[in-house]
Amino acid sequence: MNERARRFRQVARAENRGRTGRAIRYSERLREAAVTFARREVSHGRSLSAIARDLGVAPNNVARWVRSARSPRFEKVAVTREV
Repeated sequence: MNERARRFRQVARAENRGRTGRAIRYSERLREAAVTFARREVSHGRSLSAIARDLGVAPNNVARWVRSARSPRFEKVAVTREV
């Protein structure tokens, strides 16, 4: 297991303080770290399943985070006031 993955698990465990199953929540910072890690590992030929296993996260979560980071749901718009 990679040192970054080990650190991710430690921080996630500390943030969740014993929560299990559906009660586990990942902060935006942790999700961004997971996406960065996943992109790096995928570029080296690893599967998302293997990456998720290293991170201790469900594979569908990692896939969703990577997909969301790639294409945001909303775009920023400028709001102007017509007079």
